[in-house]
Amino acid sequence: MAVTTKGLAFLAVSAAFVFSCGGLTPGADGGTGGGSATGGGSATGGGSATGGGSATGGGSATGGGSATGGGGGSQCTPQQVNVTVAANCNALPTPGACGGALSGRYCYTGFCVDESKLLLGLQSACTGAGGAVTFSNTAGTVNGSVDFVSGTVTRAATLTLTGTATIPPVCAVAGCATVQAAFTAAGATATCSASGGGCSCAWTSVLPTGSASAFTTAAGTLSVGTRTYEYCVSGGLQYRETTSNSVAEPGVATLAR
Repeated sequence: MAVTTKGLAFLAVSAAFVFSCGGLTPGADGGTGGGSATGGGSATGGGSATGGGSATGGGSATGGGSATGGGGGSQCTPQQVNVTVAANCNALPTPGACGGALSGRYCYTGFCVDESKLLLGLQSACTGAGGAVTFSNTAGTVNGSVDFVSGTVTRAATLTLTGTATIPPVCAVAGCATVQAAFTAAGATATCSASGGGCSCAWTSVLPTGSASAFTTAAGTLSVGTRTYEYCVSGGLQYRETTSNSVAEPGVATLAR
């Protein structure tokens, strides 16, 4: 098969594509992650208090815990949960950009992976070459929390995604080894083999986060660096990234206190 100009364009763009589902991550594209709680007690005259209380003269304890950045009392505990997959998460209940005050800790309770936005840079490059990447067996887990404290957002979370990507012949003109290298350059691991004139690639992406960055909100939009998110606080928190680039998170995240 002749190497077409479109095919070469696919490979060039693919090699430069940076895969990220983490979002809210500082650096060139923004930041997110984890939080802090202020507790601990003090005792005078022999008394003791645990969890933020104080004791005077050894007699009585007064007070209670406090969480810096909002939300006194207990905080949620991060747990690993499975992601869900949809052809288009926009068809599911959405954040609705209702906005709201962001403070304290939220823990992930779900993430809807929108396959139309999955590995978006790779898909766009293949589309430009006249083909289309198809996905199957997409699965994964998310585990972690997001803390909003005094204008700073910190996320300590890990999003793991796995699946199979089928690359058509027009997008694999340089061979499956080159396609596999494009996945590696994108921050995912992949094993690609020839299939139907194109390539079938089993891929995995594990994205940990844990840094802090300043954030602002306005009209239902959360801004972190150059990245933007539609969000809604209604009991818990939902958000969907609206940044127009290839590393935007591919779906809708759901979190609870």
